Amino acid sequence: MVKKEKNKKKEGFNKKMLIKSIMSIFTSNSSQSLNYRQLSKDLGAKDPTSKRLINEVLYELADQGVLKEVYRGKFTLSMVLPEVEGIVEMERDGSAHVVTDDNQEISVSEHNLNHALHGDRVKVALVPKHRKKRAEAEVVEVISRAKRTFVGRIEMERNYAFVITDTKFMPYDIFIPKDAMGKAKDGQKVIAQITDWPMHTKNPVGEIIEVIGYPGVHEVEMHAILAEFELPYRFPEELDRHAEKISEKITQNDYSERRDFRGVPTFTIDPAD
Repeated sequence: MVKKEKNKKKEGFNKKMLIKSIMSIFTSNSSQSLNYRQLSKDLGAKDPTSKRLINEVLYELADQGVLKEVYRGKFTLSMVLPEVEGIVEMERDGSAHVVTDDNQEISVSEHNLNHALHGDRVKVALVPKHRKKRAEAEVVEVISRAKRTFVGRIEMERNYAFVITDTKFMPYDIFIPKDAMGKAKDGQKVIAQITDWPMHTKNPVGEIIEVIGYPGVHEVEMHAILAEFELPYRFPEELDRHAEKISEKITQNDYSERRDFRGVPTFTIDPAD
């Protein structure tokens, strides 16, 4: 009977010692997030009572600010990491780096961008650096967006659409709800504006603010390029009327104010039209 009592005592956990053991595990795995199941396995806890106690301790430590719940039931050390600001520069493979205000480059993996895009000004937290590796960071705040409008081709489904953007620096298609498609038709070049981007969704939500036209048409392609760089390609009618009044002929006054290169071999990047 005494032997059984001793065994029973070994199966249980002293709460004070349990807290110390849990903190030791988190300290040794500072870059990982852990839940009560993982900790139970590490601590050899097999009975339901001990597992419940481990889970209880996790939430108590989180309430005290020692741990931080990063996902439901998953915790990590709530250490204060150094934060810096900078500009995001995207790579073709979806990864990126942030150029800080003092011109330092910090790597940011794709899953740590947290919806930051090329050119955005962000605040990043430096994560613990592994030996022989460059400093890495996670975006904790998008301070300002470089742009919210994107040119692309719209692909329609029955009740929604996606805009496949033209730029290589936008790795996500933009989700367009049915009531935000406007007059766009499947396959057209459009300008989409991001209106929302819930934290737990991969794709931003947007609306069509302008239809450019069908791809392959010279004027449409030219307008798409201008729109991508946020340059105007439509002007007020009054301005167009003034432009039409300008003569295409060169006057004597023009000669006096310009240098004449018509007799000199000259190369230009401007197209014939």
